[in-house]
Amino acid sequence: MIENVYIVSLLALSVVLFATGALLLFLNVNDDPKLTAYRRASRVVAFTYIFFGLINILECLERQTSNSYDNALLFRIVTLVIASAQAFSFMFAMVVLVNTNYMTRKRAWQEFSVVPAFIAIGIVSYLVLDERATSVFAYVYIAFYFSQLIRYTLTFRKLYRRCISEMENWFSENEEDRLRWIYFSFHFALGIGLVALVFAIFPYALFGLITSLACLVFYVFFAIRFVNYVFVFNILEDVITEEPDTDNNDSSPEQLDNKTVAFLKRRISKWIAAKHYCVPGVTIKDLAYYLGTNTKYLSRYINDYEGKSFRNWIGALRIEEAQRMMRENPSCKIDTVIEAIGYANKSVFMLQFAKQTNMTPREWKISNIPLKKDF
Repeated sequence: MIENVYIVSLLALSVVLFATGALLLFLNVNDDPKLTAYRRASRVVAFTYIFFGLINILECLERQTSNSYDNALLFRIVTLVIASAQAFSFMFAMVVLVNTNYMTRKRAWQEFSVVPAFIAIGIVSYLVLDERATSVFAYVYIAFYFSQLIRYTLTFRKLYRRCISEMENWFSENEEDRLRWIYFSFHFALGIGLVALVFAIFPYALFGLITSLACLVFYVFFAIRFVNYVFVFNILEDVITEEPDTDNNDSSPEQLDNKTVAFLKRRISKWIAAKHYCVPGVTIKDLAYYLGTNTKYLSRYINDYEGKSFRNWIGALRIEEAQRMMRENPSCKIDTVIEAIGYANKSVFMLQFAKQTNMTPREWKISNIPLKKDF
């Protein structure tokens, strides 16, 4: 019964893979040079979808014409081939989404030379070697695949944390929320990869069915979000197109000298006096343009001398302005204050206010303003 359901799930998954693969393959992306890596990733994912769809069809045919338990070794090798290739292709795509410059040709080919080698050896070993030798290789392949998952997880999490940190030092709003789906997708794919690992060790139809159903959900979700990502790229591009850190080189600027610090402090004071921090969506790039400096030195100054990330620094300035407005005009409505200081919505303001004061605006007014009028 489970075997039949598994075969049906493979057929359904194949249809979805062929359809979404064709969609990604013919995805029309503009010629912006900064989208080169995205276009390359879309082709990798498209061919991955189509390839896996074909493999699933072949597995369906094989399972219908033979006893799956007699061919456990074959299905173990096939599972490892699919899972290993899937891990590489989605790692490639998701890394590109958080840093377009990280997956260089050199890095891609270094990894691409290893994964196909194991895939080729796995296929050849099944066709040429005896069952015992192939079985030994299958367990070697399992160990390699497990190490592959570990390496990819460590690399992705490092790059994702770096990207989130860069966003906090670039935007005044929570733009990293636009990347949450990538974090979720990676760990969803990792979960599928671990289930596939179990399936490779214990090649029973039940584990295959779980893997197939999870893939069905994941592939559709990822394709939709991947296609939509291009529409928010222009907002995030200044961060995700940053050159990556190398192993032996910190891209941060050297310690700022006293002259530079004095210059930045003087110019920033004028910027604050003009209340430019209240401009909705202000970024560190806007401030750097106003000061006539670069974002690296400016970010270093704010982190070291203000003791905050750019977003938290802007947030503190805005909350101070909100407090000033409430002191001078206690009857001023909260919505008016929020609009004046540049926040997009009330919930963000309330969170930032509580973060800065450990109180709600109402509680702060009661504690700090003699005329205790409500909003």
